[in-house]
Amino acid sequence: MEQIVSPNSQPKRHNISDMDSSLKILEVLCAKTAMRLGMIRRKNEGMWHNWCTYDSYRNHVNIGELENYTTLFTHVRKGLDPIFIKDIDHCENCEWKQILRDFGLKSYISYPILDDNRSIIGHLSFMDKQPVHFDKNKLEALLPILGSLIAIDFRSVSKVRRIQKLLTDEREHGKKREIIWATLAHDIKNPLSAIRLVPQCLRDKIGNHKLSNMANTILESCQRVKETVDDILDFSAIKFSDGLVGTRELVDIHRLLQQILCEYHSQSDQLKIVKMDVPFPILCNKNKMGRAFANLISNALRHGKQGRDIWIESWIQDDNFIFRVQNHTDAISPSAL
Repeated sequence: MEQIVSPNSQPKRHNISDMDSSLKILEVLCAKTAMRLGMIRRKNEGMWHNWCTYDSYRNHVNIGELENYTTLFTHVRKGLDPIFIKDIDHCENCEWKQILRDFGLKSYISYPILDDNRSIIGHLSFMDKQPVHFDKNKLEALLPILGSLIAIDFRSVSKVRRIQKLLTDEREHGKKREIIWATLAHDIKNPLSAIRLVPQCLRDKIGNHKLSNMANTILESCQRVKETVDDILDFSAIKFSDGLVGTRELVDIHRLLQQILCEYHSQSDQLKIVKMDVPFPILCNKNKMGRAFANLISNALRHGKQGRDIWIESWIQDDNFIFRVQNHTDAISPSAL
């Protein structure tokens, strides 16, 4: 069963260049036949739609006229025989004479576009509200050639659209793969910071030279993983213009902080939350906030005095979120600043 697509619901083209070749053919044929309006319709997967139109009187075809001419097309699209009518007053076919008169037309040309198997894949039509005089014999020789060129245009545009779709799909798949890598890098970043503290503490505390070397080897391996993760994060920031890592959401700060602290509890019992006064979720980037928490806590453990508590506080002040980590250590020498 064939279906007709109305002009207002025809498929969108990817680019105006999709129809440039066919439009040029219409323009030449309108000039050749001295007829005002030219139309190419295409049949694709059992459905008809307007491929392009040309009006020699103006730059566009009136929508009302387009709908009328599309309706006219459904009346005349019978078989593969071409129709050449210079003036309906001299037309011997009473049916065509009445149909064209109903649409306010005096002259009409209808020519099928066929593929290599002689199956109809499109339709050329020209019409005018005035009688016209054209050379039928020359048109009968010319239209098959131009119809073949339009059929080639159909195939070329279809191929270009398929390639464009494949490229678009591949870009989307590639973007999704890159997002997955970047997300994994974010997820690895925070626990990796905690893991690095273990061999670092062991290396500094173990007196056994062999075990100290093993701890140092583990630390170096962790450092290489960290550098790889940092490279992925840098790539994602450039690739997505920081679109991925810059995404903000409402975050439960207390829950996020507890998740970070769980990664450090096996290494130290020094971490103490002394103040948590954030009564509502904070709009922020969860990954970046988590990394900030982990970095501050890691530095406090690394540079703080052993056995001394590390105080963690967070609160809202003047519409700002405040997070503070305080350890106990010797003051930094002014000469080191």
